[in-house]
Amino acid sequence: MNARILIIDDEETLCYFLKESLEEKGYEAVTAHTAGEGLKVATRQQIDLVLLDLKLPDGDGIDVLYEIRKVDSNLPVIVLTGHAAVESAVQAMKLGAYDYLEKPINLAQLSSSVAEALDSRRQELSAIGARQADVEEESAALELADSAPLMEQSGVAAGEFAAMSRALRQLERQLEETVALDSISSDLLRSRNLEQLIERTLDRLLQLSSVDMTAVFVGDSDDGELVLASQRRFPPRVWEDTTLRRLSAEGVLGRPVARLPKVLPLSEAVPDRWVEQLNARLGNDIFTLLVPLKDGDHLRGLMLVGRRGVRAFDRTQIQTFCTIAERLALVMGHAIQRSSLRQRLGQLSEREALHESVLQGMTNGLVVVDREGNIRLLNRAAEGLLGYNEEDVLDSPVEDVLGFGAEIVRNSLERELAYSGEEIVVERDGGEGVLLGMSISPLRGDRGKVSGAVVTLSDLREARALEDERRKLDRLAFLGEISAVMAHEIRNPLAGMGAGIQHMLTKFEEGDERHESLERILKEGERVNRIIEDILLISRPPHLNLAPCDLSEVIGEIVTQWEEKAREQGVKIREYYPSGLPLVKGDKIRLHQALSNLISNGIDAMPTGGELSIAVTGPGSGDLVASARGAELWVDGEYVEVEIRDRGAGIREEELGKMFEPFHAMKARGTGLGLAITRRIIDEHGGEVRVESQEGEGTRFVVRVPLTGRGGR
Repeated sequence: MNARILIIDDEETLCYFLKESLEEKGYEAVTAHTAGEGLKVATRQQIDLVLLDLKLPDGDGIDVLYEIRKVDSNLPVIVLTGHAAVESAVQAMKLGAYDYLEKPINLAQLSSSVAEALDSRRQELSAIGARQADVEEESAALELADSAPLMEQSGVAAGEFAAMSRALRQLERQLEETVALDSISSDLLRSRNLEQLIERTLDRLLQLSSVDMTAVFVGDSDDGELVLASQRRFPPRVWEDTTLRRLSAEGVLGRPVARLPKVLPLSEAVPDRWVEQLNARLGNDIFTLLVPLKDGDHLRGLMLVGRRGVRAFDRTQIQTFCTIAERLALVMGHAIQRSSLRQRLGQLSEREALHESVLQGMTNGLVVVDREGNIRLLNRAAEGLLGYNEEDVLDSPVEDVLGFGAEIVRNSLERELAYSGEEIVVERDGGEGVLLGMSISPLRGDRGKVSGAVVTLSDLREARALEDERRKLDRLAFLGEISAVMAHEIRNPLAGMGAGIQHMLTKFEEGDERHESLERILKEGERVNRIIEDILLISRPPHLNLAPCDLSEVIGEIVTQWEEKAREQGVKIREYYPSGLPLVKGDKIRLHQALSNLISNGIDAMPTGGELSIAVTGPGSGDLVASARGAELWVDGEYVEVEIRDRGAGIREEELGKMFEPFHAMKARGTGLGLAITRRIIDEHGGEVRVESQEGEGTRFVVRVPLTGRGGR
């Protein structure tokens, strides 16, 4: 077999040409470019000579030389360096380097030095073998000579004593195998990482004097194959063919798993394609044993044990390999089960996290109670609806959180029935009542026995508000239709009555009592007509003549209209207008009507006098109004806002939600249409009206009207 030479040098070009040169001489060459890579190859593969550079990127060549000599003191090492320092050369030679060559390398000199080193190694190995044989013979002779008196006394023949000596040496080898087996067993018990487990087992096997090389294949559950996991000291040519690194796990070596023997020499294996290729790569000078790694009915892998030469392993060695294989397979099985268990636990953890996410992400509240009606779970939505934290009410009776609703829950538990569509009112801290929808589903455990209940809660406040709003809209729509019909039917005869009264007025002179009476009747008819106009305005969208409009001008006209009434009641009107107020997009007449209603109501709210403030703000003008009033408006760059604030008696809270409804009168002689008309007009302009009021402090209306570039319908 050709000698194998390892080249350790970080210069890839030099490695390439050295490898080419050596292979032309008939050697087999391998390369490594770092100290770590070189040591790995030198200690795990069969190497006959090393070419070593003293300067490596990850370490000093002297340290590499030291480690190599620790593993194999007879392995020749030729040192290469571009730094021809006498100290380095002396140190390397002291550590046992065979030769020292300077860069640039003289190939002829290198070839000569390599040949001499390999020849010297062969001679040393031969001498060692001869000395070992001589020692064994001398030992046997000495044992025989020393035991001659004993043999004479005991009558034991020389042949018998020699057999006893051989048996003793066999026991010594068995002791070596036992110690190695105990060491491997200890490693197997300590290691929990499958990869580390295999690596340490292979290292321990190489400590046996009978083992020169070893490898382990493990199962690949995805492909149903055995895959090479790791190997030690097999010739590199064996695994260069990647097809040899995998073999089918279903029919290993031509046999079902159940029928595989505990150990099988490679030469006796069924000659399938994998066996034939492996035999061809190994050659005739390596004896290889195949040891299946079986854990019960499961094939965990395959272990290969090899030795140089054609001599087979003895029975004791084979038994050792089988024991190691059994223990390795067992531990591999446990490792696979742990991995499967961890994967399963991971899946369960993910599922639990998903369940928790769904539970906490529900918009409906969820309360779980046990058979006794004690709380076992509250999700986040239930905490918000009920006003309790889960940790504060766990194990508490359901009455603590559901109040009267708890009676329905206990009835469900007792009768083992589901309930749905229940409505309850739950009091939160502070006395706030929350209207909730409630459904109850019994929880059934083993054999269908009820072990608790799941209570689902939904917030009905918004739904109820929407329902109320829908009913109000339906009522208003119906009222609008009736009002429009009635207004039409009343307006026609009213027009006739008005015409008749005007005609009769011509029959009487002014100052005549009958003339005055007819005028009063005519004014009342006009008032009825205005009410009808208001009803029609509520029942159908007003027609708007939109144009750029100056709100400050509109408000000025309204103040002029009502200033005499305000003066009579002792009401002082204060107005605030910023300079450069932008125009709005509106119908001036309708805006006059809407804002006039609010200003008139403000004056009426202060029958004994007070102050009515009217402030207008536009983009960037909020500071002016705030400084004038000491309060802020909500200013938006796309709107003009009008605030009307009185200092009257204010409006009760329960009235605030109804004040914009038609026919909901806030004054004794009012029709209840003014505020409804105001909102309708502002809404049709694309604006907004809001109100704030506090009893005893007054009321504040804020109207937003879009600028000329926005809004309007």
